[in-house]
Amino acid sequence: MIIFVGKLQFEPSRMKKFIIFSIVMLLISMLSVSCVSNNGWTKQELQLIHSASLSRMDVLTIDNPDDSLILRKVSRDLTRRDVESVEFAYLAASMIETVNNSDNPGVGIAAPQVGISVNMIVVQRVDKAGAPFEVYVNPKIISRNSESVPSSEGCLSVPEYRMEIPRSKDITISYRHPITYDEVIEEIYGFPAIIFQHEIDHLSGILYFDRYTESSTFLDSEE
Repeated sequence: MIIFVGKLQFEPSRMKKFIIFSIVMLLISMLSVSCVSNNGWTKQELQLIHSASLSRMDVLTIDNPDDSLILRKVSRDLTRRDVESVEFAYLAASMIETVNNSDNPGVGIAAPQVGISVNMIVVQRVDKAGAPFEVYVNPKIISRNSESVPSSEGCLSVPEYRMEIPRSKDITISYRHPITYDEVIEEIYGFPAIIFQHEIDHLSGILYFDRYTESSTFLDSEE
């Protein structure tokens, strides 16, 4: 017996194989769509962002082996379409709420610290009136314009420890504007420069103690 499907002809055995093949390809296609949204966010990222509901997110720490794997990943750039998505707005608001936590306040946070492996950071601009928290997309250090100075640093992802490590006190960075997506180049000085270096390190899976040198010293967590 021959089964006709349009202008194609299949024997029963071949028809069975064709149906199985079609089902497998459909499942692969469905999995691909479920893993990445139209805006480039993964399914897991979408769940994290929407479950936060514009409130504080859990901060990943090195005490947890699963968290450590995420903290050590290299993050990906955000596209214009990503930045124009509602998920970006939600994530930005949640990250600001998280770092501005009165119980455990910080001056900066990177998206990987809340489980989202994208190149996005929030920095408190203590050099501006009102010390606002600002969002930076795809930030990169273009140049380090000064000699290193000792910097006393801690991290929300490395609780109860501090270390003095070398950082440049004058850097030039580039980033994408969080609304227009235009490229911005800016020189940063003093303490804000140290914050930017710390947070941008997170985007490459680098934690501050990786900057350890022979002159580095551990500090009391209260310092």
